[in-house]
Amino acid sequence: MKREKFLCLFICMMLCLGAAMGIAAEKQIDNLIIKTRMPTSTEIQKLKEMWGTFEPGKNYNKIVDGHGTGLKPPTEKQWQEMADKIQFVESVKRIDGKDRISASADLTTSIYFPPIGNQGAEGSCVCFSTIYYIKTFQEAKEHGWNLSGATWIGGYTGYPTPSYQDRIMSPDFVYHQVNGGIDGGSNVVDIADLLDHMGVSSWETMPYDSSDHTSWPPEDAWREAPIYRGIGEVQLLTVQSATGLDDLKTLIDNQRLTSISVDSTKMYEMTTTDQCSGYSFDHNVTVVGYDDNKSYTEDGATHYGAFKIANSWGDTWTLETTNDGCFWISYNAMKENIVFASYSEDKTSYNPKMLAVFQITHPDRSDCLPYVYIGGSDEILWSGMAPSSSVSIGWNDFTVSPALDVDTDEMYKITVASSQLYSASNYYSWRQSAADSYAGDSNAVFDADFCFRTYTTGDVLDQSQETATYQKALALDYPSWQNILPSASPITKISLNLDYSGSPGYVVTTISDAPSASKQFMLTNQGSHAYPSNKIALDITEFYPYYNSGDKDFYLKIQDTLDAKTGTATWFSIEVYDNYFTGTPEKTFVSSDAPKATLDGDVITLSATEPLTGVQAPWQCYE
Repeated sequence: MKREKFLCLFICMMLCLGAAMGIAAEKQIDNLIIKTRMPTSTEIQKLKEMWGTFEPGKNYNKIVDGHGTGLKPPTEKQWQEMADKIQFVESVKRIDGKDRISASADLTTSIYFPPIGNQGAEGSCVCFSTIYYIKTFQEAKEHGWNLSGATWIGGYTGYPTPSYQDRIMSPDFVYHQVNGGIDGGSNVVDIADLLDHMGVSSWETMPYDSSDHTSWPPEDAWREAPIYRGIGEVQLLTVQSATGLDDLKTLIDNQRLTSISVDSTKMYEMTTTDQCSGYSFDHNVTVVGYDDNKSYTEDGATHYGAFKIANSWGDTWTLETTNDGCFWISYNAMKENIVFASYSEDKTSYNPKMLAVFQITHPDRSDCLPYVYIGGSDEILWSGMAPSSSVSIGWNDFTVSPALDVDTDEMYKITVASSQLYSASNYYSWRQSAADSYAGDSNAVFDADFCFRTYTTGDVLDQSQETATYQKALALDYPSWQNILPSASPITKISLNLDYSGSPGYVVTTISDAPSASKQFMLTNQGSHAYPSNKIALDITEFYPYYNSGDKDFYLKIQDTLDAKTGTATWFSIEVYDNYFTGTPEKTFVSSDAPKATLDGDVITLSATEPLTGVQAPWQCYE
């Protein structure tokens, strides 16, 4: 089992290395060859200037003639991580070599396109574009659903035809998890992350309600969401050149929708460069077509060619005159003002294999953070602290007493942190060596070359006999360095080769029961709202290779931050499926630890290790 775990780690390392080198990727999707690459720092800065940076306390749902908008920019932290969140589309080519096959295309006439929707006053424009239009179209195309008979009923506070709601994706399933707990808008990065992480439910299991911005989905919606997951990063296509416009047309001509950011006050029936003075971005809409022969007057002359855009304000608004819920943007206006079109890929032919199911009662869901583990609980097995007076540059030995017996089939993790690092003002900076500066803080920080030594007869092994040497991991969400170590029994000492300037303060070293894999539930701030009364299901199919390799121990850890509010974990189980669409798991692991109260400012752990068979899951899905 250890071999399989190291293989998974090696594959992840190679993927990260490839990404770090900026290697372009070419992939075939349907009858297209799409070439993508990582963004440059200059491109990320350009995006940042265009989209802006989230300002705490600001509401990005600007109301225009009673209609909501809701384009919220990424946070500063998200901009720092943006290179891992987006891919730039370099080219879009048909397999047969043709750029496109027609002078016009209109995907609103496709059987896969839902009726023009109305977001009301809610700031869910990005979710309507990416989920209601784009994700619905993707899933309808994949599954062969004919939505041509669906209509929008009820206008401003309406809904699609009820008989079609099981095949139309729910904007609110996503919006209520990415808006920060208020009706303040969302962005494509958070939405793509959530689609990749857990998927989205249908409108039927999570109906849209423009007056409700925070309620979490019912259990059926959580269970349905894994079927409709997405893949990875946001794909960004630059549309500032003739080549970019042709690539966008090629996408449309091959039944692919994209989302763009616009100025909600300049959505004219025919938007040209003449109306785009002082253009800003506050609203997302969907590119649904183009027409090379669309004529209009621009800059005092007749021009031809425009993109058709679907809005989410119903059939009409002040600047729209044809009552079809769409408007047009000229090719020149697209190049000069819109800059980028975005989309994320659908995870096709997906059969979820594993679910984590849990239920928590707690008054503040952002205060109570669940994590699911397989193979280990991340429990601290030993911890030792050395004051600065006993730490020196070079090798330092930490005595593990009593000696720690470990299982040679399991993985263990060593964590090292210093008091100075805990007090640093910028947790995302570190020293590569003693000569490097520490960005954002002058406190001393140390490097460590980690080695794991075994002592069986009391003799100290020399460096050539060390079982392994590992470098520190840099991408962490908290100020410590962690390394996965191969097991060795018994562990009696930890040796650290330290290099630091000034004083490292005290040094804390811990050994933990390292999980084979873990997955957090919440990706963004959820606001101070209570957990729902129903169970929650999270797709953990990523654990399935470890499960097949022999890992059968599952853990739910709940971190309750220090704020005098606590709750109770009332249920935890793991469901393993052969065919997810039957609704019947092959095996179910149910924890006997529930109910278990959370601890204010601390972590609790529930385990599920004994499988039951033939447990019927209370849900059904549309296949």
